[in-house]
Amino acid sequence: MIIYGFGATLVFLILMQMYRYALSKADELELSELEKFDTKISIRTNFLMALVPMVSVVFSFIFINSWLAGPIAGFIYFLYTPVMILHANSATKKRNALLESLKNNEIEN
Repeated sequence: MIIYGFGATLVFLILMQMYRYALSKADELELSELEKFDTKISIRTNFLMALVPMVSVVFSFIFINSWLAGPIAGFIYFLYTPVMILHANSATKKRNALLESLKNNEIEN
């Protein structure tokens, strides 16, 4: 569970860094406000996706000499569902507000 957790964490942190790099080049890539927002959300998504396996690794170390290590570390992955639902709901509300703002700005100009 520890090796898998570290591997999963690293994969998502690498993806997060790729999005951060793209965001740092936003002007060169000529990203729109909506694309910048979506990139920021992708950074946060990948961070959250990395956080769950890291928590699993921490619990694996806490219970390393116990038979509970596997079950507890494994069940922690069920946190993906509530974490990602809350994140998606928040991101969707903010994205819709941004879209409405961009639409209003477009109408005014």
